[in-house]
Amino acid sequence: MTDEENFWEEETEPQPANPLEQLTGPAFNQDESLRILGLVAVTVVRLAEWPSAKEFTAPYDSVAQMAVDRISLAGLQRFPGDQPGREQRYPRSLPDLLAWCRDREVQTWNFLDLPAGLSIRGRLLDRDTAAPTRLCQELALRSEDPDPAGKSVQDLLLARIREIYEQAGNPGGHVAFIGKLVESPVLSSADIARLKISRMRIPADAVATCYVAVHDRYFDRQERANICWYCGLLRIPMEKGWRCEIHNCPDHRWRRGGKELDRADGLYHVARPLREFLVAPRRIKSSNQRSPMAPDSPRDVEWR
Repeated sequence: MTDEENFWEEETEPQPANPLEQLTGPAFNQDESLRILGLVAVTVVRLAEWPSAKEFTAPYDSVAQMAVDRISLAGLQRFPGDQPGREQRYPRSLPDLLAWCRDREVQTWNFLDLPAGLSIRGRLLDRDTAAPTRLCQELALRSEDPDPAGKSVQDLLLARIREIYEQAGNPGGHVAFIGKLVESPVLSSADIARLKISRMRIPADAVATCYVAVHDRYFDRQERANICWYCGLLRIPMEKGWRCEIHNCPDHRWRRGGKELDRADGLYHVARPLREFLVAPRRIKSSNQRSPMAPDSPRDVEWR
């Protein structure tokens, strides 16, 4: 899927009201299939950042519940004779849905009717790290944006930061801030505090939106985090070693080495969509220019 492809088509002509829509949303069709896929992507992204200490039980988050409800309606309409005991042809619960996101590529989801002209392929959850994939991130961004038509993912992300700066009375200031995100994708809580009072005059909303506390899944049992040698972003601990979450990073499957950080320093990093689509490509390009054949030396984390 490329950034230029538009997944959200113009609305079709109004149709007669369907009483089922009052309960579960519009009837099953291609437009509704795209809406369902967007709801699923948003659900996966939100669950990935769900605090480990906070229980996630029914009633679910409204978007998650809507995704499950609409998939149930779509499945019933597509497979009205589906019987219990047979292989499931559509997920019937949130755990089922997450398993489908991990184990099955979206183009095989036969309960959806995605437009034939769209090339949407791949899983929504990475099978190794259980993190949202790049495809999932893009679908979620496009689903939540009120007007994504004809815009690249980079355009959508930059527009959010630009709007924060314009509302703060500093139009154009976002350019330097984006450079800061690329330069310093991982910071300590002390660095975040200094950033807020720096000469860059960064709006508080920009810092709160673009830097997020590092989630529990990035720490190993010794409460350590690990920075990828090549792209400078945090890795995810595996059963043996670490794995970079950026799938197209040359160091993605390199499990050893890296810069270790301590959880006690209160770590923050750039929010996932920004680091996936804006930060990682720039840092990987920089590393490629310095050493195209091998991972670069460990990145600095700015403790100043």
